[in-house]
Amino acid sequence: MIGSLGPSSTRRAYRRVILALALALFCSTPAIAAGPVDTKSHLESDRAVLGQVVRLIVDVSYDPGATVTPPEPDALKFDPLEVRDAVLTPMPATPGRKNLRYTVRLVAWDTGDVTVPPLRIPYKLDGREGMAESAPLKLSVAAMPPAPTDKQGEIRDVKPIVQVAIPAWMIAAASVAGLIALGLLGGLISWLLRRRKRVAQMPPLLPHEWALQELARLEAERLPTLQRTPEHYERLTGIVRGYLSGRFHIPVLERTTSELINEMRARNFDEALVREVRAILDEADLVKFARAVPPTERAEAQVAAARRLVQATLPPPPAEDAPRPPRIHPNGSAYSHARVQGKEA
Repeated sequence: MIGSLGPSSTRRAYRRVILALALALFCSTPAIAAGPVDTKSHLESDRAVLGQVVRLIVDVSYDPGATVTPPEPDALKFDPLEVRDAVLTPMPATPGRKNLRYTVRLVAWDTGDVTVPPLRIPYKLDGREGMAESAPLKLSVAAMPPAPTDKQGEIRDVKPIVQVAIPAWMIAAASVAGLIALGLLGGLISWLLRRRKRVAQMPPLLPHEWALQELARLEAERLPTLQRTPEHYERLTGIVRGYLSGRFHIPVLERTTSELINEMRARNFDEALVREVRAILDEADLVKFARAVPPTERAEAQVAAARRLVQATLPPPPAEDAPRPPRIHPNGSAYSHARVQGKEA
């Protein structure tokens, strides 16, 4: 039938047959499937100058059935480039694919050709783990270009110092502030000198006089009623230890609670006094280390127990030819006195 046609008709018939065969072959060829995770990356510019920000774009496309673990933007590293910031943005899905985009701002601090390392994205599909990588990219980094007025090989002089004018009001304010500071400092020094002179004129006290005075002061302040129980017990134990140090020369700073109690028993203290001192020190440890808060009545009763210790161990009146006992200055704390007595012991 084809032979009965004319030459032009024959050529057209052959073309139709060839096109039909090509179309059938194309339709029967399976499409090339995309990978579980595909990446495309590019730099907005492959050239930069030193310190210039360059933007890197990495598009990630993956199979919806794959479990993709994209790295957090804050954890991205592209050494030797510095990452200024990075943003991960979900992109619109395409048929059969989910899409993400990384936008990373990079800065290079070395001149020459620099390789932007690939971005690695772990994934899991059908129980198998894999790693997708973007392609490494090349970045050419140049030094800062010379200014238009620079001459080849010219070394420019150092620029002159810029004189900054200071407003008159700022100078006046600084002067007034300096005078006020000097006045306050002078007043403080004068107050300290007067206080030192006044304290020096006060006669020193015997250990029991000092302890009774401090206990009366502590009792009057009623710290437990002001929610200051830890401070109350700290000062109370300081008075007790300071008195034992000054009156009996016991190096209290070198003794634990148990060692101090044993020392008192070794010196034949009345057992009732020993138990009261033990109760004061044990309660103070609970308040300090276990954050215990004894009742207010109990905390105030311990001041009375400490006073009984002092009153029960008052020294006998000294004989006329006896040496003077050690004294405590009225402004000295229990621990400062205990420290001195401990060294002397």
